[in-house]
Amino acid sequence: MVSLIVYLVVTVLAGLIISFILITMRSTKKRGDSAPYFTIFACLFLTIGGPFLADEIMTRLWGKEMEPAINRAYLQGPITGKMVYYRVIWRMGDKAKVFAVGQEKVNWGGTDQPIMAIYLEYKNGKWAPTEYFLLYSDRENKDSIVFPPYR
Repeated sequence: MVSLIVYLVVTVLAGLIISFILITMRSTKKRGDSAPYFTIFACLFLTIGGPFLADEIMTRLWGKEMEPAINRAYLQGPITGKMVYYRVIWRMGDKAKVFAVGQEKVNWGGTDQPIMAIYLEYKNGKWAPTEYFLLYSDRENKDSIVFPPYR
């Protein structure tokens, strides 16, 4: 929850700063004729939703070919429940980073959604996990910042 609040504060501030710069850099002829609401809305939409949109696009492009390696790393990792979903965070050449979100039962009866970071490398025509570790988990008492904040 804290990471979501921090994410929203930072992205809204970034969107307002970018929109302020764009609005003040317009020509004086255009500045008097139109309201800046569209520019402010577009900048806020891109800064808040842009990282999620980029992750969705990368997951659609490369997720299927990475899925066996993601499943292998998830099964070897510390999360005991099933994997709910994964998102490809970035891919550069033959290296990639993926967030895998699981679901576990907690002692008090509720559910937790732990998040695991998985680093992949493209070797011999296949994706293989090189490193994986837990970012967020109530059971393991881990609470790292996850950008963008998946839960």
